[in-house]
Amino acid sequence: KSGKIINTPTGQLIVAAAIIDDMIALIILSQLGGLVGEITIRGVVQPIAAALGFLLIGGYAALFLLPPLLERFIFKDGMNPDLHGKIALSLMLAFVMLLFQATMQSSASHLMGAFIAGLIFCTDHNLHVSFVSQFKRILQWLMRIFFASTIGFQVPVRNFANGTIIWKGLVFTV
Repeated sequence: KSGKIINTPTGQLIVAAAIIDDMIALIILSQLGGLVGEITIRGVVQPIAAALGFLLIGGYAALFLLPPLLERFIFKDGMNPDLHGKIALSLMLAFVMLLFQATMQSSASHLMGAFIAGLIFCTDHNLHVSFVSQFKRILQWLMRIFFASTIGFQVPVRNFANGTIIWKGLVFTV
């Protein structure tokens, strides 16, 4: 988006590749749970089958079946966009919780449930506006905290008193 190519064929290709990469990663993540402890055929096959089932059937329903149903029965024409966004945000949270449980019970990754819940609302502009207005500051703060803590936990604080580390650090700084 910052390179201003998101609406070009190249930008769309990059987005499509990233989505496919995420889907493959979710299937592999589902498989990792089956490789813990005693390895059985069912333990290996079930997570893959569940993840593929949720991805194919759930993805189809999320893209083509549920959005028209939501538009027909919940989001009436002429609805206030602010109200539409708030209702969509609440429904998305409900779908996330529901699909988290469904995917976990089927041995697929719970993140697959969040992915499919997001697919249901991926074209809802009012939800996007509501989400950004409600969560933008919180997400920025959380990203800074998570980034700082992941980098911060990597720093070997005990070595700061080591003379060799200090002189090498000073040489590096110069």
